[in-house]
Amino acid sequence: MTMAVAVVQLASRQPQKEAGRSLVRGCSPKAGAVQIHRVQRLFSSFANGAPGIGLLLLRLAAGAGLVAYAIGAFVSGETIASSVFGVLSLATGLLTLLGLWTPVAGVFAAVVAGWHGLSDPVTWRFDVLLGLVGLALALLGPGAWSVDARLFGWKRFEIRNGIATGSTSSKSGDDASSV
Repeated sequence: MTMAVAVVQLASRQPQKEAGRSLVRGCSPKAGAVQIHRVQRLFSSFANGAPGIGLLLLRLAAGAGLVAYAIGAFVSGETIASSVFGVLSLATGLLTLLGLWTPVAGVFAAVVAGWHGLSDPVTWRFDVLLGLVGLALALLGPGAWSVDARLFGWKRFEIRNGIATGSTSSKSGDDASSV
């Protein structure tokens, strides 16, 4: 199961000018013409620079909190529910730390934090904070320093007469603006 959702932008069938060349979308290719289609993955870009560092810090904080939940659940190990909670929070924490499947991991982080908040109401403030950070990561994305950015970043394909030519270069962050 791949977490990247490919969206070929074919909404406009009008030729568009971009960077000095005509982009024809959804039209049949002419002999020798080069059609360029943008393929957008789950996020439009993976933030680089200071915003990317901020997202990395959010991921590290949320992942560390989830791994701490897992360690606490494994140490107590009283019931099957605590073992399931430990496995789920450990898997979610590792995915969040790596920045892999970040939208899914962010939603699971919110679920795990909610579960922990309901089972241990003493730490509800931390649970609310962790859940909100997880939801923010699910909405904002992982940033440029993540596995998601390496796997699902911008890629450029040139198609000439129905045949893909050239090498595929993965771009992330601010580099993805020039296609």
